[in-house]
Amino acid sequence: MSSNNDVYQHRVVSIGSLLLSAYGNVQLLFNYGKLSGEISTTPFSNFLIFMIVYWAVYYLVQLVYLNRVVSVNVDSSETNALAITHNLISFNTFTFIWSLLFRFRWYVVSEIVVIIELFVILNNYLNYKIYAFKPLKNFLLINLTNGSLPLSWIFFVLFWNGALMVHSTGFVARVLANIFIWDFLIIGVVFLTLFNDYTVGFSLSYLVLGMALNQLFTKFVALQWIFGFIISGLLLVISVGTILLKPKLKDQIVVQEESVGSATAPLLGGN
Repeated sequence: MSSNNDVYQHRVVSIGSLLLSAYGNVQLLFNYGKLSGEISTTPFSNFLIFMIVYWAVYYLVQLVYLNRVVSVNVDSSETNALAITHNLISFNTFTFIWSLLFRFRWYVVSEIVVIIELFVILNNYLNYKIYAFKPLKNFLLINLTNGSLPLSWIFFVLFWNGALMVHSTGFVARVLANIFIWDFLIIGVVFLTLFNDYTVGFSLSYLVLGMALNQLFTKFVALQWIFGFIISGLLLVISVGTILLKPKLKDQIVVQEESVGSATAPLLGGN
């Protein structure tokens, strides 16, 4: 059982990390116009409005999640509950650091930060089995906050930042991008197959759709936007199919009170 001081300190750090992340993203948004000629023309660049909506949704879900954590009785909190939230703190801190490096065009260093954070988030995702929480409301709130939305964003940034790092505007780079974009489909199918995590499928589908639309208006005579629409559509269809066809997911859709394990109850318990 965690001490009261540890729990309160953890809550302060969680909220502080959220504010840091928001500050970094807002600063990047204000400077987007100065960078747009460079960062919006790579084969993996996304529509600005798509990224804004993505983060708006993520911050909204995160606020709901943190509100539930803050409202939990301190005496009922457990170490595992706090450990899962380390993913959120880590991702928020990463976002702040990455946004600063990205804004100052330190693409090599920012790519290293992205790779490190990918391993951190993925390790926690697997160790704490964030994809396996039940019932459905707990699965969505915990996974969207600590798992699928951070993971999908990091996968996207890995390619976007990487494209800027290698100055991928030439013909050869575009051809390679036509190949690497299929990694989004592979990544999505892996998560859907191994973990039945349709939230990763939906979030990747959304981000790839934004890339496809951006490529359509940036470089019309190219295959990248065509592949993007195909991949986005396939991920959407497979994700919906996973919800409808996988027996394990049907248990999450049934509205009932289930035992959610020692890691779940402290996070989502009532007042």
